[in-house]
Amino acid sequence: MRRPERPAAGGAWVRDVLRPPSMLAAVALALGTLAAAALVASLIPAAQLGFGPLSLLGSLAVLEAACLAAGAIASRLAGEAPRHLSAAVTGLILFCVVMPPGTGIGYLGLGVVGATAVASKHVLAFRRQQLFNPAAVGLVVGSFTGIAPAGWWIATPVLAPVLY
Repeated sequence: MRRPERPAAGGAWVRDVLRPPSMLAAVALALGTLAAAALVASLIPAAQLGFGPLSLLGSLAVLEAACLAAGAIASRLAGEAPRHLSAAVTGLILFCVVMPPGTGIGYLGLGVVGATAVASKHVLAFRRQQLFNPAAVGLVVGSFTGIAPAGWWIATPVLAPVLY
C-alpha cells in the first residue's frame, strides 16, 4: 500500500493564509474598521462627529481594557480558557453604542459597563451557554443606573459609507 505524500513543509502557511476567518474574527475586523473610521472622522472638524479624538480613544481604551480584564478574570474563576477575541468584540460593540463621557467619572462608568457585560457571559449562563447578549446586559446596566447612557452615536452621515 502506497503512503500518501506529505505536503511540502513551506505549503502549510498558504493554507493558513487562505483559510477564511471565523465569524467572530470577521465581526472584530468590521467593528475595528468602524472604530478606526470614527477616530479619523473625529480629527476632521467639518465632519461634526460630536466627539473629539481623545474622548473616543479614551472610551475605546477603557472599554477594551475592562472587557479583556473581566474576561480573563471570569474565565479563570470558571476554569475555562479565556476568550479574548469575544471580549474584544464586546468592547467594540459597546464603543459604538455607549456615548463617550465628558468626565473622568464617566470613564469609570464605561469600565463598569464593559466589565459587567463580559462578566455576564459567565454569570448569566446555563450549562455554559449565554442567556443574554453580553453587550445588551452592559447597556441595560449602564442605562438603568445612569452611569453610561446608550445611544447609537456612531450612526452619523459622515460614517454612513463605512456603516453600510
